[in-house]
Amino acid sequence: MDQTGDAIANEVLLVRDTYNGSVLILEGDNDEKFFRRFVENSEMPIIPAWGKENVLDAVEILESHDGVQGFMGIVDADFGHVDGSLPTSRNIAVTDDHDVEMMIIKTKAFSAVLRELGSKTKIRNFPDRERGIRPALIQEALIIGHFRHLSVTNNLRLRFEGLSFEKFVDRNSLKLDIDKMIKNVFALTKNPQLKMEDIRNKLLELVKDATDDPYQICCGHDFIAIFGIGLRKVLGSKSSKETTSQVLGIALRLAYDSADFRQTKLYSDAKRWSARNRGYNIFI
Repeated sequence: MDQTGDAIANEVLLVRDTYNGSVLILEGDNDEKFFRRFVENSEMPIIPAWGKENVLDAVEILESHDGVQGFMGIVDADFGHVDGSLPTSRNIAVTDDHDVEMMIIKTKAFSAVLRELGSKTKIRNFPDRERGIRPALIQEALIIGHFRHLSVTNNLRLRFEGLSFEKFVDRNSLKLDIDKMIKNVFALTKNPQLKMEDIRNKLLELVKDATDDPYQICCGHDFIAIFGIGLRKVLGSKSSKETTSQVLGIALRLAYDSADFRQTKLYSDAKRWSARNRGYNIFI
């Protein structure tokens, strides 16, 4: 959806004409479905901004309006915890991990979905069972995460949207083929100036020397895509329709416990925001 921060800010101002309580601005509709479960007032307006930059821009615009209060934006940290590039506005809260999905995957919600959709026998016989299924999936998603991070830090403008994970993730082991992954990203990016060997060497060096928290580097979308491939063969016998990223995203959100949410820094930050903005509460 084509939106701008200015349009989102105007929507908040229109809401203010008839509603005096808190207003939450989020990146997208999946975030709305997730956070709606935890808000104090079920009628509280939650506005999807259709993009992180739109949330940040909208909050900045609203902060420039005298007398406008009670709005808070929540965005994915992405690589902000690693790079020290988190938003500085006191009206913005960020996820503890790379994104909302990684916050969920970190908890027992992942195990619950694995038990529900996976096969007991296949889970028990998983090739990398000594390390554990979640760490094994994290290890593969981490490679793509580092590739995304490399694109950001080197301004490569690589395109990951539309990436077909089945083309470079082995169905039997869930191991990722780095060369095939790079070729698929290059095919989407369509920049003839990119050099395969140069990028590959930089990525391998980054993966080898990395010491950052994997949950800050991994993108939830990548993890879920690999998880879905696993549930179709090596972890279960589900169909591709039963294991799309959308279906698994819903399952993970529903399995996420409110008690886990209340343990997050994001929740604490939102509570501190409410303490500063008396009369405006976000979460229970």
